[in-house]
Amino acid sequence: MIEVHHLLPSFELGGTETQLWKVSSQLPRDQVCQKVFAFGDGPLRQRFLENNIEAVLLGGGATGVGRFIREVWRQRPHLLHTHLYPCNQVGRVVGGLFPCCKVFGSDRCVDVYDGPLARFVDRCTFPLSVGTLVNSQSVKTFLVLVRGLPSERIAVVENGVSPSPELVRESRSQQDKLRILCVGRLVAQKGIRILLEALSKDGIRSRTWHLNVVGTGQEKERLRKLAASLDLSRKVSWLGEMENWTQVAVDSDLFVLPSLFEGLPNVILEAMERGLPVLSTDVGGACDLVQPGQTGWLVSPHEVGELTQALLDAFCSDLREMGRKGRARALHLFDLKRTAARTLQLYQKIVWDGGAIG
Repeated sequence: MIEVHHLLPSFELGGTETQLWKVSSQLPRDQVCQKVFAFGDGPLRQRFLENNIEAVLLGGGATGVGRFIREVWRQRPHLLHTHLYPCNQVGRVVGGLFPCCKVFGSDRCVDVYDGPLARFVDRCTFPLSVGTLVNSQSVKTFLVLVRGLPSERIAVVENGVSPSPELVRESRSQQDKLRILCVGRLVAQKGIRILLEALSKDGIRSRTWHLNVVGTGQEKERLRKLAASLDLSRKVSWLGEMENWTQVAVDSDLFVLPSLFEGLPNVILEAMERGLPVLSTDVGGACDLVQPGQTGWLVSPHEVGELTQALLDAFCSDLREMGRKGRARALHLFDLKRTAARTLQLYQKIVWDGGAIG
């Protein structure tokens, strides 16, 4: 039995946190015993508990770190699996206090932690771990070229989705309203400001469309004001946070993710599994998911003009057929059971074999 302690920033419904919940639920209970710790609370804590996985809220700051140290000292797990840059640093230092615990990090995004200080800290603490897990080749390349981490200690395991019944949508003609869906935290990274600017351009404004935005975050009021200043308020609905956005997906024709940086966007996989064509910025592992012209469109980040043109193309495309192709691709290449099996193999290799993981 492999005992694993996971460390998360919070139990919020982020992509990393949600993927951990899904994968941990698939790991065999007779081979892996898991416990999840987080510094901040959120709805996922209850989901872990419902799956009979112990979920512990640590609290923030030094108090939370101190409590985590006590838990590790008391239980001495085989493996500390930490998730995202801040938790990687905490976990490596804590693991250094207990040589019997191996530390395995996770880096899920080509993100803001790419400055000189972040690179220096990562290189200093990385030797305290056995390596790190990434969800796309693009993140691995970023860690090697930008942060200077050794390639042989970086393992790639793509995110996965589990199949659900295929959604039924009404057929749409080119004259019908284009129902656009965007799901994500309302923060600058997700690029929703750029989407609003693209929708305000003359070629799009005169068309019939409606945008539903699912999510919440610190940019919420700023984005609402921007939509009003662009005279888009009547065409944009802010639906707030949703644990399950399947029904909204049923009533949508196109999924848009205009992020400025990502890893392997979990939300794109979820949209594809729900049968939606995807218009995404070409960041992180989005190119591993979306096939331009077949299952959606890829555009450059920050480029309002490219995003506007792709939206115009969507009005005259067979979106249902693109969505069907995207669903087939997601289920064939990114199966959650395969993701869980590869994660288990890594755990076994780290704990029992001690070999290179990259």
